[in-house]
Amino acid sequence: MTMQWEPLAIPGCYVLHRPIFQDARGAFCKLLDTDEVSGIFSDFQVKDAYTSTSHKNVLRGLHFQYPPEDHYKLVTISAGQALDVLVDLRGKNFGKVDCVKMDAQQAFTTIAITKGVAHGFLSFSDRCTLNYLTSSSHSKVSDSGVNWQSIDFDWPSKNPIISKRDMELPAISGLLPWPAVLNAKTNIIDTENSHSGGSHLPQSDIR
Repeated sequence: MTMQWEPLAIPGCYVLHRPIFQDARGAFCKLLDTDEVSGIFSDFQVKDAYTSTSHKNVLRGLHFQYPPEDHYKLVTISAGQALDVLVDLRGKNFGKVDCVKMDAQQAFTTIAITKGVAHGFLSFSDRCTLNYLTSSSHSKVSDSGVNWQSIDFDWPSKNPIISKRDMELPAISGLLPWPAVLNAKTNIIDTENSHSGGSHLPQSDIR
């Protein structure tokens, strides 16, 4: 029995349904098959792995990275429940939102997220644990996000626990759709390199 990839409303994003083998001892399943992942993300290679544990009502996000450090992301819940939220930042789908309820007791739900899509989640339980596999490393230069209150989505919690950094993320109305931002950021980096020999930009310049 193979893994099944269910397309989400945002193109290039999927929910992974994997077979679970259960017996008197508990359950067992395969978390990753790189051959199957390459079927949807042809150039996917795991660069970094992260894990986060959150209290109930914690909201993290919505995060993404600009090129050239943009990445594919596989997000798997291994404990608790959460609402995973995606926002498309690309072209004609700019601002489109989709969400998936994740429950560790239901096949260790995994969301596959393509480049150009911001990601965040709201925890529904204490010790909610999410694990991330990304195709590029975290970059302070390329790291950015979208303010959770600025998207067209009715969050179940109106007063979540959220970091100062995430609270101060820019509104989606201040971002350029993905093709435009690629060109804009490339031009900024080229200019920066020609004057200083470096590519470090203040985040305000790339949002």
